[in-house]
Amino acid sequence: MVYVKSPGKTNYSRNKFSYEVKRYRFTDEYEEKRGPHYTDNLDRGGLRYSDSLNFPIVCPDGTTTYPNGRTEFVNDGWTWKWGETKVKWGLENGYIAFKKSTSKPSGWAVLYKNYMYADNEGNPIERSAPQKNVINDVKTGDGASLIKQIFEHQVFKYSKPIQIVDRVMDYVELKDDAIILDFFAGSGTTGHSVLKFNFEFNSKRQFIICTNNEGKICDEITYPRISKAIKGYKTSKGKQIEGLGNNLKYFKTSFVANNRNKDQLKIDITKRCTEMLCLKEGIFNLIREEADYKIFQQGNRYLAVYYDFANASLDELKEEMNALKGEKVLYCFTVDNHGLDKANFRGWKNIRLEPIPQKILDVYKRIFKN
Repeated sequence: MVYVKSPGKTNYSRNKFSYEVKRYRFTDEYEEKRGPHYTDNLDRGGLRYSDSLNFPIVCPDGTTTYPNGRTEFVNDGWTWKWGETKVKWGLENGYIAFKKSTSKPSGWAVLYKNYMYADNEGNPIERSAPQKNVINDVKTGDGASLIKQIFEHQVFKYSKPIQIVDRVMDYVELKDDAIILDFFAGSGTTGHSVLKFNFEFNSKRQFIICTNNEGKICDEITYPRISKAIKGYKTSKGKQIEGLGNNLKYFKTSFVANNRNKDQLKIDITKRCTEMLCLKEGIFNLIREEADYKIFQQGNRYLAVYYDFANASLDELKEEMNALKGEKVLYCFTVDNHGLDKANFRGWKNIRLEPIPQKILDVYKRIFKN
């Protein structure tokens, strides 16, 4: 399925030759405006039932007929496809036809007309249908072949060809700094395609690809494939494939049970997000690790993440941070009037105090909203 914000900008076209012209073999007094038509039964059975769609229609000789040609109201599972209001409109505007029937108890079959140039609400249309195929020149086997070339043996039989993702991204007007998300990453074709595009067009697109690691697919296929695409690799035939460059960060996540103490869960969430905070600040080298806090360094920049709520180790962290020279930032929970506030940081030297980002707090609130 394809969703777009601006339908007028998509390259997907409809197939104007999807219908059989010979099927539109009947004409009536509306032909000049609506074109020729064919007829279809107005009643149907077995798909759904509603009393509101089980009503009588008056036939040309004055008799009444119900769905399935019945002469009285019975719930046998058959209904009209249109409601009473639309049937009335159809009768008044020539969209309904009657046909004598020897198999129907009422003696009549009720039909509706499908015109070539008008829909069944009277609106002009250009008859067409969605394309069944929009990409016809890519072989599905190319994906498996590329994976086999990267790993030197077949590890994934049903990988999408990289050209498929190339083509889909080409259909959309993406910005040079777009972020492409693939929530079912599989072998990592989407990430590989973005890297290839950046390499060929000197672009700055980014990707986020996710997988549940079923069968260790992320550990053994997705991550190694993207890594090889970045660094380059040698095929089984000895050919060296040039790396596409760029970088890669691999996060492992897990569900957090909600049956623990709320404060303890806050601490756990903070610990789990530490790596993301390092990424946010661009500070990665761990120089101090205690039960209640960690300190990271990158040049003359320092990041501390504080996990405790009892404040027992806050003085110790204060002493360590004050001894450091450079740009310093501390992340901790300050939420719902519980935990730390600015009064706790009097006497700290040149420290930038930051709360845990709101998106992480939202995770906490969703877990405990009830």
